[in-house]
Amino acid sequence: MGPKSVLDQLLKIEPLPDGWKQPNLYFILIVLVIMQFLLTALSIGLPIPAGVVMPLFVVGAAGG
Repeated sequence: MGPKSVLDQLLKIEPLPDGWKQPNLYFILIVLVIMQFLLTALSIGLPIPAGVVMPLFVVGAAGG
């Protein structure tokens, strides 16, 4: 396999599977809230100033 064939294979456009055409909005929102909550906890626990207020606003907006 040469570099051109590898690039062609990586950049070819294929149709999405059926499960990706209509994503479940509630599942995406739940995943967003969980991930944002975990990343906010990580941000608060870091020994560098990474911000506390804005991540909490995002969690509240996603949960509301």
